[in-house]
Amino acid sequence: MKDKLFLMIPGPTPIPERVLLALARHPMGHRSGEFSAIVREVEESLKWIFQTQ
Repeated sequence: MKDKLFLMIPGPTPIPERVLLALARHPMGHRSGEFSAIVREVEESLKWIFQTQ
C-alpha cells in the first residue's frame, strides 16, 4: 500500500450535460480575439468591483 496512491474522494459525481459539452470544446488560444475580449470584460468588471475606474 505504501507505493500505491489511495484516493479517498467522493465519487462518481454526476456532471451536468452543459459542463460536459463545455469540456468537449476545443480550448481557446490565449492569443485569440475571443480570449482578448473576455480579458477586457473581466478587467472592466474588476475595476467596478474595486472602485478603481
